[in-house]
Formats: sequence, C-alpha cells, structure tokens
Amino acid sequence: QSNGVGATGNWVSPKKNIYATFMFTCNASVCKSVLEISQVSALSVHQVLQGFGLKSKIKWTNDVFVNNKKISGSLVEFFESTSSQVNKVVIGIGINVNTDEPQLYSVNQPATSMKIENGYHEFILSEVLDKLEVRLLENMLEYFQNGFLGFKENIELETLYIHHNI
Repeated sequence: QSNGVGATGNWVSPKKNIYATFMFTCNASVCKSVLEISQVSALSVHQVLQGFGLKSKIKWTNDVFVNNKKISGSLVEFFESTSSQVNKVVIGIGINVNTDEPQLYSVNQPATSMKIENGYHEFILSEVLDKLEVRLLENMLEYFQNGFLGFKENIELETLYIHHNI
C-alpha cells in the first residue's frame, strides 16, 4: 500500500504487517454508527494483541497503542443501500506486526510493532490475521444482534487517557 488513507492523512505501508479489509452486511436499522463500529473494531484488535501477551490500550476511537505508541488503526465506512434495508460496512484495519524500528522513524507519531514489543520475536502473519478475523467476526455479530451497550464498559476500561485532559 503506497497511498493509504487515515484521519491524519496518507501513509505508506511497509511489508511484514497486516492490512486487512472486512465487509459486513447488516440491517440498516442496526448499522448506523460509524463511531460504535470503530470502537468495536479497535476493541477486537486490542483483544487479539492481549492474546499475544501485549499490554495494549485503545486510543479513542479507532487506534490501539502499546506503551503509548501506536500499533494499530482502523477506518470504518458505510455504504447505504437505496433499494433495500441492508447496508454494507467496510472496516479497514492495519496492525504493525513485524515492522523494525528504522521503518517507524518516518511515522508522524510514536509508533511500535508487535515484534518490537515482544523482544524482536517475529510473528507469523497468518496466525495474527486468523485471530483478528475470528475476534472481529464474533464482536461484530454480537454488535449486530445486541447493540453497543454490551461493549461500552469493556471499551471504557481499556481506553487510554479516559477522563484525562490531553
């Protein structure tokens, strides 16, 4: 990826990381909040990183940090159907998995990778992606069936800088 899009502009995506796009269809009455889905996707990444032993935190709304450095971000877009009551939700997620420190020097904020945070142990990308797919699917199905309320407390507990002026 050479011209990725994000809230703070464009970026280049080095190899050895995960850049994944997931698409869900859902009832238009359920799928209406980009903010909520952004938080559910960030929670999903956070849960995967925790499963690999990393002490991550969510940075509201859609970023994940380890040791106060960005390790992941997501972008959510809706595609509303004009002919039916079904919308499409597209979630793009990037995770710095095996990025080395020199590659992070050009990033416009403190950044890290799973490899750096785990003593330079390289991860198998397919294992990380498999766990992300499973967790995101589980969380999105829960969200579509029961709404956001079941996620709210967990997200608040895992959010960096909550109730702090920054």
